[in-house]
This record gives sequence, structure tokens and C-alpha cells, in this order.
Amino acid sequence: MSGAVFLIVWLLGTQTESLPVIRAHYCSTPPVIDGVLEPAWQEADSATGFIQQIPENGRPASEPTTVYLLQDRHNLYIAFRCPVSDFSQVHDRLSDEPDGVRVLIDPFDDNVNAYCFIVGFNGVESDYRITGDGTAYENWDGVWRSAVRRHDWGYGIELAIPFRSLRYPPARTEWGIDFARYLVRRGERSFWSRHEVTGFRVSRMGRLTGIQPAGRGLGLELYPVGLVRHEQLVLSHAVGSDALGAEAGLDLAWAPTPSGNLQFTLLPDFAQIEADPYKVNLSRYELWLAERRPFFIEAVETFGGSYQPVKIFYSRRIGRPLPDGRAVPILTGVKWTDRLGRGQYGLLGVLTGELADEPQSFYSVLAARHQILGNSELGLLYAGKDNRQFS
Repeated sequence: MSGAVFLIVWLLGTQTESLPVIRAHYCSTPPVIDGVLEPAWQEADSATGFIQQIPENGRPASEPTTVYLLQDRHNLYIAFRCPVSDFSQVHDRLSDEPDGVRVLIDPFDDNVNAYCFIVGFNGVESDYRITGDGTAYENWDGVWRSAVRRHDWGYGIELAIPFRSLRYPPARTEWGIDFARYLVRRGERSFWSRHEVTGFRVSRMGRLTGIQPAGRGLGLELYPVGLVRHEQLVLSHAVGSDALGAEAGLDLAWAPTPSGNLQFTLLPDFAQIEADPYKVNLSRYELWLAERRPFFIEAVETFGGSYQPVKIFYSRRIGRPLPDGRAVPILTGVKWTDRLGRGQYGLLGVLTGELADEPQSFYSVLAARHQILGNSELGLLYAGKDNRQFS
């Protein structure tokens, strides 16, 4: 068995400047999500005074923007009023990033992790998670809805974000939040809270107070997988071979606590995920490939870290593809990630099968990270591989 232990320290700057605050007022009748800013929004608290991040950092945004925020037991409602002085300058192509808005939410208020929701003027939605105070992981796919409506004065955008789509501590009533607006043709990006030109930082987000979501559900997701395969070879109008096969698997995800997450996979099928880009490697070093498999993507920041100069844990070596095109089979895997105060930790174990010259192997990873000195981190990571037979 082989293994390695690494001690990692991330030192990040902290901020002391006061941050803007918005309060989530409770609404008995939720607003209709249609892009029309109905009178109900007038009872909401609002956010104004957006500040450019680029091109003129620190200056007021060239177009005024007002954001309204409400909540009920199940959803967070957000509305953007985006005046436009010249619609010919609004970029709305589907081929690239359009004009639009972003909502960024830090439910744990840890100044490190956040959710990002994007709505373009053309109605296109996207979302991702942010870790390490600014590193984006676009593999996250949340459940939420939005609507865009063009008006004489500009356009309105409304969002409804279910609390069940977010992970949050039940007792906390204050979250981190920020809003952004993009004006593509002007090359302008402005935020409600001021950010440096070097990049977005979760620790610079504003404050959301008065949050009172309903209780969490069971938090259990179960995905059984079944596959039936029929192969038939026909030679000269005669059946040369006929084979029928079946495969089955199981994926399970359970969040027993607001921060804890258990994942289990049995004979996973990754055939439907996005293929790797084709590359010709003429060097003696292996290519680095982005992780796309759902089991390994969830909570990847716990094991990989966000500010490491070297990616110590490279999960693509588990179940790696062989030169003949076949992939080493993954028999089963389990992963647990959780938070404890200002720290987070994770355990990962994966058993792979034997194929060609690859022996049956058990991979194990242990990671722990703790915030120190405000927004810096101290981390410990162990990674091991055992080639002994387990059956």
C-alpha cells in the first residue's frame, strides 16, 4: 500500500471595510415570476448604488440598477429593475455571454463558498458553485426558475430560488449575498458590493438579514441504473453471433445534516457524461483532464483545495482509461463530506476492478481544512492506494 500526507496552508487577505446590508421581508402572497415588477415588490427591501468592478473600478455603474428581495417559507424571491438608455447597446446573442444579472448567495456566511445564479437578457439561465473565495465549479445544477420581460424603460428579471436547492444551517438568520449586472458591449461589470478589479471575492459580498426558511426535507436522492444490451452480428444474411447482456447500478446521495453529505455508488455508469476533448499527446507525461463524473465532482473543493499551486489529488486516475480505450471499472465508492465550525473535512473510498495489467485497487483519501486568521486556511490531505485483492 502506498500513501502520502500533505500539510497545506492558504493565506488570503481579509477585509475590514463595511459591507452593504439588505433585509429579506416575509411575503404572505408570493410574487408571480413573469418579469413584470408588480406592486408587491414595493414592500420589499431594495439594493441600489452598484459599483463598477471593470472597466473603471470603484466608479458608479453607468446604468442604474435596483434589486428587490422577498421571502416566504419555501423560496427566496429576487427582482432586478434594469433601466436601459439605449437598447441598441444591449447584447443578447445566444452564442456568447449576453447582458444580464447574477445573484450570489453564501448561506453558511463563511466568506469562502457561495452559489451563483445567472439570468441573461435573452432568458438563458446558468448556475454554479463558488469555493475558495472565488473559484467557480460549474458542475453544480440547481433547481430554480426565472423570467425576463422587456419594458419601455429597460427590462425586468425575477427569480425564485427554493431554499431546498441550497445547503444552509437552520439556525442562521444572516447570509452573505451580492448582486451583479453585466453590460457586455461596454465591457462593464458592476456589483452591489465593491470588488477589486483582480476578481470576485466571496468575502467581499454584502449581508442578507432576516432569513427564516422552513425546515429541511429528508435530503435523500436515489438513482437506480439499469441497462440492457443486445449485440447481433449478421454475415451473408445469417446470424453470426447473438448476445444479450444486462447491467445494473445504484447512486445514492443523502444529506442528513445541513452541512453533511453522504454519497454511495455501486457499479456506476458514466457513459452519458460529456466526453473529454480529443488531444494528441506526444510527450511522455500524461494529460490533465477535467473531472466530469458526478460522484467525484460533488464537494470536489474539500479534497482538491482552491488555492493550491499543485493539484495533489487527481481523481481521474481512479477508473482511468487504458490505451485500448477501455476504462478500469469502478465497482463501488463511498464519500462523506461535512463542516465542523470553521472547518470542513472529507473521506473518500473507491474500489476498482481488475482489467488488463491493472490490478484490483482500493483508493482512499482523507482531507481536512480549517479557516484561520479570518479568511486563510490550514489544510491536511492524505491519499493512498492499496493493490491487494479484496475479493
